Amino acid sequence: MVSAVLPATDDLPHDIADDLAQLAFLTDAELWQAAQTTLPRSDSERMQALMFKRQRDGLTSTEEREAQRLAHRADRTMLVRGQAAVLLKNRGHDVSNLKPAKATA
Repeated sequence: MVSAVLPATDDLPHDIADDLAQLAFLTDAELWQAAQTTLPRSDSERMQALMFKRQRDGLTSTEEREAQRLAHRADRTMLVRGQAAVLLKNRGHDVSNLKPAKATA
């Protein structure tokens, strides 16, 4: 079952858990949009640069906070996409055409 792979909302930050709970109230069209949401390319590239810098040199406290903020945003995006797909599937839609997330420009 697809929903079994999503973490329990008790294990998530409150803001993400709230966002996931609200998805149940969206229309199918809104769910399709949520299921196709991607992280902006600039965020993805910055997060990758910070990960490389963390491994190479370490991060300043400001950079560490930025990395945590970007990781949180990426987690939220991924979980919203997944939950939206589960809801669409439960509503009888074929979600097999959803593509893996790629960063957008």
